[in-house]
Amino acid sequence: MPGPFYVGDDDSCGTGPLVAPNNVMLGNDTLGDRGGEFVFRQPVHRFEIAQIIEAAGRNPVNAYGCDGNQRWTESLVRQWWQQRRGIEAALRAERDRQIRLGTDKDYVLFCALERYHRFVIDELRSYLRVYLYFLTEGRCPAEGEALPDLS
Repeated sequence: MPGPFYVGDDDSCGTGPLVAPNNVMLGNDTLGDRGGEFVFRQPVHRFEIAQIIEAAGRNPVNAYGCDGNQRWTESLVRQWWQQRRGIEAALRAERDRQIRLGTDKDYVLFCALERYHRFVIDELRSYLRVYLYFLTEGRCPAEGEALPDLS
């Protein structure tokens, strides 16, 4: 997820989702990330930032980073946005698979999938437009300021 926080080469220990469930998820092959932790939603307030920092502190291989703002560019964010259909499809496929499992589903994963899917469907476009503004202007937009398009 474009933004300041990310998880690099992780060992899949799975502690991040336990302490930062609104922002960190443990992936699987269906989601195409080889099972490591990843930030699926950037934190939006101090409580979530504290949770991400705790997740980073518990990660035994120090895989978390917080310098994403120096790594993401306008072009990269727009490229990432263009690939979101693949993310949506992977989320739907894994969600459907979990539903078919019935009572044998992985409830922790299922809840995380639901949060991730809701974010992608309901909030991602708005978040990325604000993030693009931040990258280009060096500050958050004031209310009513025009936001860049993602295309």
